[in-house]
Amino acid sequence: ETTPFFFSSHSPTKIDSRKGSDRGTACPHNTASHATNPALSREARWTPPRHHSDRIDTAEIVFRRVRGYLNKLTPDKFEKLSDEIARVGIDSKAVLKGVILLVFEKALNEPHYSSMYAQLCVKLSDEVPNFDDPGNTGNS
Repeated sequence: ETTPFFFSSHSPTKIDSRKGSDRGTACPHNTASHATNPALSREARWTPPRHHSDRIDTAEIVFRRVRGYLNKLTPDKFEKLSDEIARVGIDSKAVLKGVILLVFEKALNEPHYSSMYAQLCVKLSDEVPNFDDPGNTGNS
């Protein structure tokens, strides 16, 4: 008959003075139950703090993809990547404005490709939905 370790006369963890050794750390998580019970290890492990929202912002995903496409954009790759940018998921006026700002910033930073970015704007104006209000004819 075996007795549980907390009733035995010797401690289950011994202090090991060797440098770099994890053996003997008197931590409640240093038991063999982690290996046999995955639920304990999941509960015991450290997780980063959650932000106010657990959902991933879809607009931020679109902006990251557009930045990636813009970084790869060259005159040789224009057709393929401009099609990808047009299909990236611009589904609101706010996302469209963000994409326009990204293209504008890229054109300012790379003036030698400014005509290519102008062509991209023309293509996006033709292919991306118009989010203006039907009665609004002014620029916004």
